[in-house]
Amino acid sequence: MKKLRQSNIELLRIISMLLVLMVHADFFSLGIPSHDLMLASPGQFTFRVLVEFLSILCVDIFVVISGWFSIRLSVRGCCNYLWQCLYFSAGIYAVMLLCGIVSLSPGGILGIFYLDKGVWFVKAYLALMILAPVLNAFVDRASRKQMETVLIAFFIFQTIFSFRGAAEFIQAGYSTFSFIGLYLLARYMRIYRHNIPTPHLVGIFIGSVLANAAVFSADVYFRTDFATGICMNYANPLIIIGAMSITILFSRLDLGTNKVINYISGSCFAVYLLHCSSWLFVPVYCATVARIYASSHGIFCVVYIALFILAVFVLAVLFDQPRRCLWHFITSRINERSPILGNSAGVQCGEVSSPLR
Repeated sequence: MKKLRQSNIELLRIISMLLVLMVHADFFSLGIPSHDLMLASPGQFTFRVLVEFLSILCVDIFVVISGWFSIRLSVRGCCNYLWQCLYFSAGIYAVMLLCGIVSLSPGGILGIFYLDKGVWFVKAYLALMILAPVLNAFVDRASRKQMETVLIAFFIFQTIFSFRGAAEFIQAGYSTFSFIGLYLLARYMRIYRHNIPTPHLVGIFIGSVLANAAVFSADVYFRTDFATGICMNYANPLIIIGAMSITILFSRLDLGTNKVINYISGSCFAVYLLHCSSWLFVPVYCATVARIYASSHGIFCVVYIALFILAVFVLAVLFDQPRRCLWHFITSRINERSPILGNSAGVQCGEVSSPLR
């Protein structure tokens, strides 16, 4: 029997994708706030820094959610994941060709299949899906003490060698290696529970965000240029703590099953695939945010950028609907002939239209 998805976690998935749009609209699009901005406009500096270090939790939250429920690898799950990725990459490239914005090229063809250096998450998460059965087997067989030993050793190693790029394969948390640690941490927290009182969890979450923002601000103020990269490193313990604490907090919410939330969540990954496309990210998304920032001021600037972010989210969800219909049609026909594609979903349950489960 197919389980109903938990709307509390699905809501967190939606919020996390909005955070992805926010993090790409702040430092990435507008540049890192400078010492001069801090002195000339401390209010603007503080607002941008707080937005950045709240939204930078996004990727770690996604992976933690996957570990929370565990990825159950299946043919259907992998095919759906790859189908959604190709649907957007091929569709965007085809539209760009028809509009004469790009020309047919070997590089463009490679980009369709993610064989270039862009859209890193697609490849890192696919590798995590492939490794999930091994990770699940370890979790099933390991004792609590063994898991704790592995996790402590892992995060000590990652923390030491990810800072200042001492180990290139960690890639500042932009890697399958880092995803493995987050996945195992989430499994541990789910299995062995978490007796931290909710008010304390809220304090931990807020404290981790503010501490990261404070370290960054001090680095900018004193012009040491030492901690900036560390603060925005997905392997940063403060970011991991923030992502883990907010996931636990949302797991305690009782929203029942909300069909609207669950349906929108099913297309969340489309938002990433659309706005992070190699052909759209810098020339369209980042450039639009930069133009809004340059042409408006104060609260109007914030409102316009927020509306743009919401518009991108809604468009991506709408563009994903034909893909979902096609997938349902294809699998319903295949399932009549081949039980191997059965009803097993890729991760938590239901479609894997968002792989981050």
